[in-house]
This record gives sequence, structure tokens and C-alpha cells, in this order.
Amino acid sequence: MRKPVLNGISAIRPPAFAASEIMAVRAAPDNAMPVSELSSANGRAAKGIERSAGRSVTVWGYLSATATPRVYLLSEESAAYCQMCGISHAGGPSVMLRCRDDSFVGVSDIEPVVAEGRISLRTMGGETFFDPQVELLEASRPAKHR
Repeated sequence: MRKPVLNGISAIRPPAFAASEIMAVRAAPDNAMPVSELSSANGRAAKGIERSAGRSVTVWGYLSATATPRVYLLSEESAAYCQMCGISHAGGPSVMLRCRDDSFVGVSDIEPVVAEGRISLRTMGGETFFDPQVELLEASRPAKHR
């Protein structure tokens, strides 16, 4: 009697994902650039980005809330919440979003989002992932991505 049960269990397999489905998540929506074009993995501004200061850009990444209202961290990878400190941790490039409205309230941190804003470089910061040197000022979600 145990043998049919074991045979049934061995037939259960996790669903396989097609490569195109995985690539669709990593592909940039519309003409949005990835966060890595603005920031390095340690939070410093990417090479040559200072020439773009003040320019409006559309960027995509994963959102993490901060303790400050309307301020978010947009990173290349989805963040995981630390059980020890309660802060979300993610690796890779990141930029700070300083939002002009509440368009990011309630947005999932496991789905990629698109943000528009004006590039600003901070003279301080960039020492860690949590304190990126690049900010997007007056950031919001494009209407077609809400």
C-alpha cells in the first residue's frame, strides 16, 4: 500500500518556468533604464552620470519603503526584510526616490516598478547601499504604469 503512495509523490514536480517568462521580468518596461545605469552596487553614482544631473529619466527596479514618508529605495533586486533589524536588505545598485505624490503607496516590493524623476547627485552618501548617492527628485509613477 505504501508503494502507490510513494509513486504518486515522486510524480509531483514543481512547475517549470520558461526562459521567456523569466526574461520578461528582467526586461526593462518600455523605455525605462535599469537602476544599474545610474548607480553602482555600493551606492555610488555610475560613471558619467554627473553630466545627466537635472535631467528627467524613467527608471525601473524594485521598491523598498523607508522610515521617511514619500521616500523609497529603488534597487536592482527585490529586497528581503531582515528578521534581526527590521530593515529591508537588497544587493546591487540603488537610487533614492523622493516622491512628489503618494503614487507608490501600497506598491508590492516583489514586482518591478517604473519611476520617473529628475536626477540629483548628493555630495554626501554613497557609502553604503542604504545611502545611495543618486536621487530621483519629484519622483512619481507614470500614469500608464499605475
